[in-house]
Amino acid sequence: MTPRNTMAPKVTETSWRWHGHDAAGALTTGIVSAPGEAAARLLLRERHVQVDRIAPSRSRRPAPVSSHDITAFTRQLATLLDAGVPLVAALDVLSHASDGGGMATLARGLAADVRAGHAFAAAISRQANAPGASAHLSGIDGVYCRLVDAGELSGTLALQLARLAEHRERARKLRDTLRAALAYPCAVTGVALLVIAALLAWVVPEFERLFAGMGAPLPVVTRAVISASRTALAAGPGALAASAGIGALLAAWVRRTTAARRAADRAMLRLPFAGRVIRQAAAVRWARTLGTLAHAGIPLTDAMDAAAAVCGNLAMRQAALGVHLAVTQGATLGAALRADATFPGLVAQMAAVGEESGTLGRMLNKAADLLDEDVTQRLTALSGILEPMMITFLGLVVGGIVMAMYLPMFQLGHAAS
Repeated sequence: MTPRNTMAPKVTETSWRWHGHDAAGALTTGIVSAPGEAAARLLLRERHVQVDRIAPSRSRRPAPVSSHDITAFTRQLATLLDAGVPLVAALDVLSHASDGGGMATLARGLAADVRAGHAFAAAISRQANAPGASAHLSGIDGVYCRLVDAGELSGTLALQLARLAEHRERARKLRDTLRAALAYPCAVTGVALLVIAALLAWVVPEFERLFAGMGAPLPVVTRAVISASRTALAAGPGALAASAGIGALLAAWVRRTTAARRAADRAMLRLPFAGRVIRQAAAVRWARTLGTLAHAGIPLTDAMDAAAAVCGNLAMRQAALGVHLAVTQGATLGAALRADATFPGLVAQMAAVGEESGTLGRMLNKAADLLDEDVTQRLTALSGILEPMMITFLGLVVGGIVMAMYLPMFQLGHAAS
């Protein structure tokens, strides 16, 4: 197990760009972080690199590391450790196996910290909190560090990393499912609005000029469409700009004000169909995070604090904190969940069974799987219902406008005959 050195003094490191030859004699170059040039040369010598020249690297913005990159890194590191590869050697393999971007920098930094005597969890926290790292290491959160720390203390680092990778993969799958379900109706709505705007702005005015020379009374439907076109051309740009400005102000207010965001999130939970889906998705994140942490042996109260932070919805987070408070006051988790109607009843039932059987982590993960499956089925059914509804709506609106424009011609043809 990696030696822990929580009292090690903080050392300011510099990035050094080097050129040299690897063990096979091939020309190679790269960047290494070290307190000084001598330390950088020593580190490269341990990697069997013959340095030709080395100089301080110009400061530049770190390469981005996405949440998907962090998940892939975690899965690959778990696989190497499970195969018996030492931690530092596994990090070196990942630093050379990556494309030389942000993941390579992260792996090299972690390897250097572990060599310096830091625990792996402390090295991860150190890299994530380094200056300029917040923008590209947002995928590393408190849950990540706690699971890694638990794995180090128990000697099951590979197992905990594998669980962490699975946890992140399932969370991403749920997030992608939600986005896919919202993408189609949003796209169809956008296309419908663009088509209607184009008809009212360009097509209807041409017909209006044509009808002006006919000298015949127009049907009520045609006059209504022409009136809507005039209103859209006269007041549309101003109304659109005002709506965009008000929307931006409301979005900024909700984003910056906790009370406003909590009220908005609470309103979202009360929506007829989407509210239940949002509630279940937040419960899935909470239950899976809590189950993963509890399965790793982290104390329940500490695990609940971390799980509440990943709910996403502030109203659900407030409910999770209320359950946390009830547990700290002596209530069982199942009883605290049953007393709060915000969480689905399935979570309370599975938590009660897990507490009685001593398998709380496994039961919470099972509850998350069942809720995840239910959310996926509901979104699939919703997409199946919305698709024909949106297409029908678009066809009726566009077809109605076209028919309103051709109706006078039909009447004139009928009168002439």
